[in-house]
Amino acid sequence: MSGQAITELLLEDLLHLVATACEAPIVIIAVMGGDREFFKYRRGVQTRWLPRVHAFSLEIMHQYGVFQVVDLTVDAVFLAHPLVVGAPYARFLAGVPLFNLQGTSIGSLLVLDQYARTLTPPQEQMLCSASRQISNLLEQEHKALARTIPRRTQRDVPQGRRQAAIAQLNWRALSSESLADLFTWTVRHVARALDVTWCRIVEVLPATDHVKVHAYLTDSKTIQQRTYAALDEDPMLAYTLHQQMPTVVNDLQAEDRFEGGILVSLHNMRSGMCLPIAYKGHTFGAITLLSKRRHTFSRADLAFVQTVAEALSMVIERTWRDRTYEVVTTLSRTMRRATSRQHMLKLCLDYMYVQLNSVGIALLLRHEQGLVVVAARGIWTANQGGVLTDPSASSLQILRQGQVVQRNVPFSHPDFVALNTPPAAGLLGLPLHIHEMALGVLWVGSAEPITVYETRLIERIADILTNAIYRVDMHDHTVQLYHEHAQLSAEVLQAKRHLANIVESASDLVIATDGDGEIVTWNRAAEQISGYAREAVIGRNLAELCSADQQPQMRELLQMSGVGQSVRTCEIDILDHRDQSIPIAWRFSPIELEPGVGAGVVAVGRDLTEHRKLQAQVFQSAKMASLGVMASGIGHELRNPLGIISANAQLAQDHLGNPSLLQQCLQQIHHATRRAAIIIDSLLTFARPKAVEVEVADVKRVLESTLLIMEYQLRMRGIAFRYAIPPDLPPVIGNAALLQQVVTNLILNACQAMPGGGLLQIEATSEVDWVRFIVRDTGVGIIPEHLSRIFDPFFTHWTTGQGTGLGLAVSYSIIQQCGGVIEVQSTPGMGTTFLVRLPVAEATLHQN
Repeated sequence: MSGQAITELLLEDLLHLVATACEAPIVIIAVMGGDREFFKYRRGVQTRWLPRVHAFSLEIMHQYGVFQVVDLTVDAVFLAHPLVVGAPYARFLAGVPLFNLQGTSIGSLLVLDQYARTLTPPQEQMLCSASRQISNLLEQEHKALARTIPRRTQRDVPQGRRQAAIAQLNWRALSSESLADLFTWTVRHVARALDVTWCRIVEVLPATDHVKVHAYLTDSKTIQQRTYAALDEDPMLAYTLHQQMPTVVNDLQAEDRFEGGILVSLHNMRSGMCLPIAYKGHTFGAITLLSKRRHTFSRADLAFVQTVAEALSMVIERTWRDRTYEVVTTLSRTMRRATSRQHMLKLCLDYMYVQLNSVGIALLLRHEQGLVVVAARGIWTANQGGVLTDPSASSLQILRQGQVVQRNVPFSHPDFVALNTPPAAGLLGLPLHIHEMALGVLWVGSAEPITVYETRLIERIADILTNAIYRVDMHDHTVQLYHEHAQLSAEVLQAKRHLANIVESASDLVIATDGDGEIVTWNRAAEQISGYAREAVIGRNLAELCSADQQPQMRELLQMSGVGQSVRTCEIDILDHRDQSIPIAWRFSPIELEPGVGAGVVAVGRDLTEHRKLQAQVFQSAKMASLGVMASGIGHELRNPLGIISANAQLAQDHLGNPSLLQQCLQQIHHATRRAAIIIDSLLTFARPKAVEVEVADVKRVLESTLLIMEYQLRMRGIAFRYAIPPDLPPVIGNAALLQQVVTNLILNACQAMPGGGLLQIEATSEVDWVRFIVRDTGVGIIPEHLSRIFDPFFTHWTTGQGTGLGLAVSYSIIQQCGGVIEVQSTPGMGTTFLVRLPVAEATLHQN
């Protein structure tokens, strides 16, 4: 048996051992070759190879240790893989790289399963040991095969160079070599492998039509470090970056996809090849090869350059990933040392200023008036503390629109004006947004244009800074809210105690009820006035404390107030602990949890017992004042009947023998006596104190008796009077004595308005539910400024000594208590009319 056959048997045995140890149905030894991944040895799968784009080894070759994917169906890289969506429908992947003696990764050892899972630590260790043995066996197989191949011809030299270049590039990629050295080595060896004299690796610059040149080979030995180049100098490069596809041109003069003639005229180039350098959708740049002589590029040449581009893309991505991790980790540790928000911002900007090799950094945060520069370094240091309020400023536009602004050309930025500062070739403005909330803007200025990977690094730093600012602000806000809540709680408690003291100290009844009218608050004044202790009434309905005839009215008022309806002030008596009636004037206010939703009622009641006693005294005082004014007229009214009685008595004595004359004298004496008795009764009724009680009253009698008393007073003042009082006026709700006082006050007020005489008219009429009467004079009238105050107590527009100012105020109160209305109309110089309306007794009783 040959050595190659023995090696194959050993590899098959190793595959069986790996499958058994890992409990996996599929084990594969995969080797990369050109644009494919070959399954050199396999177990549990029929597929012999996969296109390079689906190669498992591309993700595993440059890893260290065991690479695992628990569930391929949810992984963004492998969810559309042919072996995942098709037979054998793999879900689990584990793999380790395979290396040759030079340390170059040539493939991978793969373990797949149809179930999502992970390897145990002993299984991982066994897989690594097996990979080393398989690598040795593959190397022995390669040497044995090389001994059987005859000496290479001259045509095999380019192929060998390409393989050697790829192997050494992979080895360098795994080492710690810098990107600049790797790019320099790559352009030299790629140009040598493809026998071209012009090669360069460029990096795209966002927001500009230039690229950054990292390595530039102009002949077989010379490498120039040219910094930047315009895309219009290399239309093939511009076309490749736009299409994101490889471009191969064997004859630039005949090329019609782009302006290939520019390369011919500017650089004397005839053939060229350009491939993008991209990794998982992120484009770094491109590698370009040009030849001054006509060169026919084969598919092998394209595959070689594509392999180089892929290797470079992975190295670039890994390098920037490692740098980003290092910067972010260090920045996080640095920010944790901060003792305050401002200290954190200072440490962060200082670190960024050094690590990004920038010429200026500025952090702007939201302010009441716009944006404020809270921290700045470099060219913007002088702007720290400044406030931007101009709506057209770029920073405010970035904040509102949430878009990144990048400029990679020398600029003069309108937001910051700093004298004697070096210009910046690169500018990046980033919005700081978190949870759809705009916090501010971060500006970074650089002496060189900012590349794609530098932009990604700055964006990652901006995310960390945004989260840190948000957390600090939320912490400060939480602390502030806590202190405000504690202060508010103390103020609420103090206000609650103060309100409770006010309610308890109030001289009026303050009662709160719930939505059903049950009492929940009963203050000290309510206890003193009613005699009920708080414990005896809490939970009872407020209407239960009223008399039986007034309970329905109280329930209706509580219900109306509970739903937010406005209720006028009303008087409803309550019964004290001895069942004595206490007159109370109530005012109800709804308790609303929110507009339109009632939670109860606050009822404020005032004890009217003393008020009514005082009111009765005021009424009596005003009545006696009016009586004093009428005294002279009353004396005359009484002297007339007395004179008639005296004269007829004397005449009767002188003619006792004349029966006819005696009869006439006695009749005259009787009529005079009746008239004097009526006058005396009217005076006694008018002057006698009487409680304010609403009853049924005869308006016709009230008006006639008052005119009888006031008749002489009117004649003495030269005032003519007319009256029209229907005999069938219905009775009204009122108090006869008090209504007589109202009519007397109105007539006396008319007499004062007509000092030189005039005409007084009294008319009465009946309506459906009302009886109305008017008292009209032709006096001096009332000016408009006094009309609104005519019923105010102690207000008078007469000179001192002509009135007390109580007559009209008392009249207004009496009419209001009777449920009526009194109004006044007056024109200066033409007279005044008082209109009084009183409810008809029958209509009121019918409504009740």
